[in-house]
Amino acid sequence: MATHKELITAGKFDEKFKRALLDYYSYGFKCLGSFDVKKHQTISEDWLRLNRVIADYLEWSEDRNKVMFANADSQSMETNPFHRIYRFCKYKPLTYPVYFLHTMSALSQEFVLRDGVDSLGLDDEQRIHLEDVIAGKAKLKTSDLIYFYTEKFASTAGDDKNKTPNNRLDDLALLGLVKCDQGDGKKGGKKDRRWSLPELTMRKILDAGYKIDEEFEHHLHSALNFFSKYHLLGEVGSFLLDRTCSDKVSPFRFKHEYFMQSLNDFNIVDLLYAIENGKWCKIRYSHGTAGFDTELLCYPLEIRVSNMQGREFLMYYEPFRRSYTALRIEFIDSIEFYEDKKVKIILAQTGYHTLSESVNSDISNARKSLQFSWGVSTTKEQDGNAINVVKPHPVTLHIAYSPDTESYIKNRLMQECRSGIVPDPGTNPYLCFNVNVSDEVELRPWMRSFYSRIMVCDGMDTKNFSLDADVESIVGLLIRNELVTPQTKKRGAQSTKWEIPDNVRTALGNGEKARVHDLLFNEAFSIYYYIMGDVFVQLCSNNKMDSFTEIEIREMFRNSAEKLKLKAGTDTMFLLRKEIMETFLSGGFLIETTRIIEGKFERVKNKYGTGHDNIPKTEVAYRPKYKCASDVELYRDIVPLSTLELRWLKTILKDQKIGLFLSESEINTLSSLLTDDAPSISPLPMEKVIFFDRFHFLEENKSSVLTTILEGIYSQKTVCIKYHTMRDRIMIGEFKPVVLEFSKRNNRFQGFFQECGSNRIYTMNVSRIETAEKTDTSFDYSAAECALLDFREENRASVKVEFYDVRNIADRILTEFSPWKKLCVYDPVTERYKLTIFYQKQDEVELVIRLLGYGANLRFVDREHPICKEIQARMNRQMELIREHRKSLSGREPGDNR
Repeated sequence: MATHKELITAGKFDEKFKRALLDYYSYGFKCLGSFDVKKHQTISEDWLRLNRVIADYLEWSEDRNKVMFANADSQSMETNPFHRIYRFCKYKPLTYPVYFLHTMSALSQEFVLRDGVDSLGLDDEQRIHLEDVIAGKAKLKTSDLIYFYTEKFASTAGDDKNKTPNNRLDDLALLGLVKCDQGDGKKGGKKDRRWSLPELTMRKILDAGYKIDEEFEHHLHSALNFFSKYHLLGEVGSFLLDRTCSDKVSPFRFKHEYFMQSLNDFNIVDLLYAIENGKWCKIRYSHGTAGFDTELLCYPLEIRVSNMQGREFLMYYEPFRRSYTALRIEFIDSIEFYEDKKVKIILAQTGYHTLSESVNSDISNARKSLQFSWGVSTTKEQDGNAINVVKPHPVTLHIAYSPDTESYIKNRLMQECRSGIVPDPGTNPYLCFNVNVSDEVELRPWMRSFYSRIMVCDGMDTKNFSLDADVESIVGLLIRNELVTPQTKKRGAQSTKWEIPDNVRTALGNGEKARVHDLLFNEAFSIYYYIMGDVFVQLCSNNKMDSFTEIEIREMFRNSAEKLKLKAGTDTMFLLRKEIMETFLSGGFLIETTRIIEGKFERVKNKYGTGHDNIPKTEVAYRPKYKCASDVELYRDIVPLSTLELRWLKTILKDQKIGLFLSESEINTLSSLLTDDAPSISPLPMEKVIFFDRFHFLEENKSSVLTTILEGIYSQKTVCIKYHTMRDRIMIGEFKPVVLEFSKRNNRFQGFFQECGSNRIYTMNVSRIETAEKTDTSFDYSAAECALLDFREENRASVKVEFYDVRNIADRILTEFSPWKKLCVYDPVTERYKLTIFYQKQDEVELVIRLLGYGANLRFVDREHPICKEIQARMNRQMELIREHRKSLSGREPGDNR
C-alpha cells in the first residue's frame, strides 16, 4: 500500500496545515535556517505536502534557505485554496472506504444487489432472513449489514461480533450521514440497533426547487458559491457546492479575502460547541512571531472577527485573574473541554473563588462589558476587570467636512462608526463622532485614517499617547526618513501571565479532547472518497455491460480523475489507482468471473484427439455486486447532508444577503424542507460571532440586477446596462459581464465588465446600476476573462516599507496584507523587515489608509512614491489643523468654556 503523504490526521491539522501556512502564507519571511535544525526534515516534509495539495494556487519561493513564502493575489482567485485543505483527511485504507460504500449502498433505495441476496454468499438461514428483511423494507440491524461488509472486514468473532461495524456506523452517525433507531431490549437484553439513511440529499433539495423555478439550480449554485466565500465555515458551503455536480464557472471574486481564516474554522467549530454547551476550555497556545507559548483555562464568551486586519479572536473569561480578554484563534494548538460544574468546584476548593456564584457574576459582567470594546481590546489593566461591569469613557472627534462637496466623508463615517454615534452636523463645518469605549487603544489606527481632517480629539490622551505627539512622530519620521532603532525586546514576558496554577492543573486532570472538528475535517468529504465513489457508481450504473476487466475499470478511474482533477492533489491519482482496485476486490464489491472475448478464438485439441476446434477466447472480468440507475451521483443522490451541512444551510437562509440569490418562494421552500427533514437541528450560533469592523450595510437590494449579471456570466451572454457614475453622469451600453467582486469590509459588490464596442474593461458599483437587461448575444467568456487579467496586470503597482517588530507589528502587518501578493525579507542582524506589497492602482487610497494606521512605525523606502507623498500631504494638513486648534485654545480667557 502506497504512503498517503498528501493526507494528515485531524490531530495534526493545526500543526501541519494551519501553522505551516501561517509561517509561509501569512508571514512569508521565515527561511529554513530560522527553524530548529532538528526540525528541518519535518519542515521540508510539511512544505512538500502543501505543494502536493495546493501547488497550483499559490506562488512558492524557490530558495527555501533564503525565504519560505507562498502567496497570491486574492482578488484574482475564484476559489479559496485553503478550502482544499479540508479534502485531505487521512483514513485507514481499504477498511474505512469499504464500510462507507457498503453502508451507503445497503441502506439506499437507489442501489440493489445485482443478483439479489445470492450475491452475498449466505447460508440458507441467513439468506431467507435477509430476503424477508429486504422484502419488508425493514431497517437493517448491524447484524444484517455485516452480510454486506463481508467477513474480512466485519469482525464476526468474539463476544460482540458487531463491535467493529458498530464503531464505523457510529462514526457515520456522528456526522449525521446515518440514523440509528434503538428499540427496547427484551427482558433486559441488548437493544437492537437499526440503521437507515436520513432522507435529505442534495437531489431532494434540487427536485423541490425545480417545482418553484426551473432556474433553481442556477440560483442555488450562486448562493452556495457566494456564501462559501463569504460566510463562516465556508468550506462547508464548498462541500454542498460539490454535491450539486455543477461545472459552472465561479462568478465571484472577493476583494482582499483573508483565506487563512478558513483554517481557523477547524478550531472555531470546537469553540462554538463550547460556547453553546457552557463548557470550559484548556487551550494550548503559541504565538506566531512573539516567541512564547502557554496553557490557559478559560470560559469562552464569543468569537470576534476582523475583516480589516484578517485576525480572529476568542473573547474569554479567565478565573484566576478574574479577567476577560482575547486570544488569537490562529495561535491555538489544542483544546480540551471541561464540565462547568467540575471547574467551579475545583476553583472553590483551591481558593480562587469562594462560591460558584462569583464565577457566574464575573462571566455576566464580562458579557456586559464586551459591548464597550471597539474591537477586541478590553481594559488597560486586565487583572480583575470582570469583577464589575466596566465603566467606559467617552471619546469625541470633530472631523472637517464640507456638506456641499464631501458627502462621501459622512457616508464613510456612518459606515465605519460601529457602536459610535454621528449626530446631524447641521451647519457645522465638521462631523462629530462620539463613542464610549473601555479602552481607546484600538481607536488609534482608525483615527489615523482621518488624519488631515481631525479638528478636535477628546478622550484619547494617555501618558503614552496624544493626537499631537502621534502626528509629530509621523511627521518626524517623514522628515528624517529613518526608523528609530527599537530597544531590546523582552520576548516571552507575557508567557507567565495566563497560566493554570499547579494545584488546579492537578485537580483538573485531563479533559475531553475537542473533536467537534471531526465533523468538518473528515475523510467522508475527502477528494479520495469522491473519486472512489465516482468510480464505484460508474461500475454500478453501466447498463450496457454487467462485467468489467481490470483495464476497463482503470479507464473508469481515468474518467473520474479527469472530471475531478482540479480538486485533487499531485499524488492523488497515483495513490488511488491501485488502491481503488484493491478496495473493490478485497472489499466484496466485485465478483470475479470470466467472459468471452467477442471475435477472438483459440485452437484446442478436440476430445477425440483427432484434430482441433476453435473455441471462444475468455478473459478474467469482474461483476459488480450492486447496480443503480445510470444518472446516479453518489454525493448528490445517495449520501445525505451531514449535520454540519444542515446547520450551515439553515444559518445562511437567515442571512439578509440570501435574498440576492434566492426568491422568497425558493427560500421558504428550502426552509420548510430543512425544518421537516431536520427539525431538531438548529442553525449555528452566529449571535456569538461578531464581525466587529464590518461596514454597516447601506446598499439597497439589487437582486434583480445581480441576477441578470449572474445569468449573463453563466450563459455567456452580454447585458445592457444603465449606470450612474460617481459624478452623476449616466452611462448606457452593452457589456460582457466577467466577474462580480465583493468586499467584506465595504459590504459592497462591484462588477468587472468588458464593453462590447471598445473592449475596454469597466468597474461598476452594482448599487449604482439602475437597470441591467439580458440579450441574446453570445461572447467568448475565456477571452473576456483574459482581458480582465491583462487589465489587472497593467494596473499593478508596488510599494516598499521597512519596520521593526515593535508592538507586534510584524504579525499585524503581515497578517493584514496576507491577501495581497507580497514579498517580505527579514535581516536577523539589524532585526529589520522589508516588505513589498503589490496592489492595483485604483486601490491606492486604501493602501494610504491602511499604512497610515501604523503611525511612525513604518518607513517608506521610496519617499517619492505616490502613497508616501499622499501621506505627507495629509500629515501637513493635519499639522495645520493642530496649529489652528492650539491657536484657538490660547485665545480663550480663563473660565471661557466655548
